[in-house]
Amino acid sequence: HITGQTTIDSGIITNAMIGNAVIDAAKIKDGAITNAKIANLDGGKIVANSITADKLSTGSLIVAMNDSFNTLKINPDSIQFYTSSQTIPTMTMSGIGLTFGDIITGETLATVWGAPYGNEADKTWYNGVTMQLPYNGGNFVALANGTSATSAATNTSVVWSDRDMTNYNVFQGFNFYDHVHFNTIGPFDGDVKARLKVMRTQVGGRWSTGFFNSNNTVANQAGVLFTDDGATYIGRAGKWYNLFDIVNKIGIA
Repeated sequence: HITGQTTIDSGIITNAMIGNAVIDAAKIKDGAITNAKIANLDGGKIVANSITADKLSTGSLIVAMNDSFNTLKINPDSIQFYTSSQTIPTMTMSGIGLTFGDIITGETLATVWGAPYGNEADKTWYNGVTMQLPYNGGNFVALANGTSATSAATNTSVVWSDRDMTNYNVFQGFNFYDHVHFNTIGPFDGDVKARLKVMRTQVGGRWSTGFFNSNNTVANQAGVLFTDDGATYIGRAGKWYNLFDIVNKIGIA
């Protein structure tokens, strides 16, 4: 029996001399089990809701997700989508916007965001959505609809362009390829003929721009044209008359 102070040399007490399940938690000093003593940690040993934000290193989840996704990249202030290694849209924190990139070059073409617009001085604010084409970036904005459920073909209705693209029949400014409706003064006429066409045509060899009713019956068609060299024509039933000649004949001019 050991009844007094005894010194045991290092290495004398081996694993075989320690009984199973005899060292309880009270015998283990707080902090004594370090990271080096832990080989594996089973997920079942983690209490629900016990891993809080302060337990995670900065950006660790972002890095892990970016390594896992081939078409998605998460940044601290944006989410980017990729196709064939090219950036297409990016969701940013600037009013929760979308930035669209060229699928060929990756350059930014347009940004769409929702944000207030107003004057801080008089506290006048308006909410809305803005689409911006960056300088030397995108050139046009178009609205189009698909032609069928099985085809990628589209019909373009409206285009705004910052330059002439004559090979595509697009010119600087707004280009309308569909009906345009305006609020009118007076009773509303639901007749499809109650529309106005903007037309570009030649009269007597002179290029002209004007307005024409949309009646498809030639006998009921009428309109007014302004030639590029300053003349004005009025017309009906397929015939056009120089307004100056009419005024001159009745003796007004």
